[in-house]
Amino acid sequence: PFLDYVSSLKKKNEGEGALKAIILYPMNALLDDQAIRFCKAIKEHGLDDPMIRVGKYTGNDGKQKVMDLKNNKVIDSRDELCKNPPDILLTNYKMLDYMLLRDKEKTFWNEKTSKYLKYLALDEMHTFDGASGADVACLIRRLKHVAYGDVEKAENQLVCIGTSATLSS
Repeated sequence: PFLDYVSSLKKKNEGEGALKAIILYPMNALLDDQAIRFCKAIKEHGLDDPMIRVGKYTGNDGKQKVMDLKNNKVIDSRDELCKNPPDILLTNYKMLDYMLLRDKEKTFWNEKTSKYLKYLALDEMHTFDGASGADVACLIRRLKHVAYGDVEKAENQLVCIGTSATLSS
């Protein structure tokens, strides 16, 4: 759904410079694996013209400033991501927390984002229980407030998705 949504906007020349989907991972190893899978899916489905931009925002500041589908590399340069937010952002909940608070990352939360941000996915949702679950719930509320300004607008626009390979009863 993320790739379909972004692709449809790209074909209409809409939403440039705006986040359209955020995917939260509980650990960077999962994020790195999924970054490779996004590159492969973009190539396989011919979604590289115009290019769907995927960014990885973790505690490690990278050097990759453009997508490199040949080598399965997403954008991981913080400076580049802040200058021009990607269509799809892969991150963890701690980094998203920082991004909502720090001045440098305010470029992610612009009027375009409030118009085009549609998806928030939490991967391995079963890991967010107890105190970390409460923290993530507060983080989602803060994201809605910062990204949309109007929580009611966020409720009508943001589609929240939880995924897990392991669910207990």
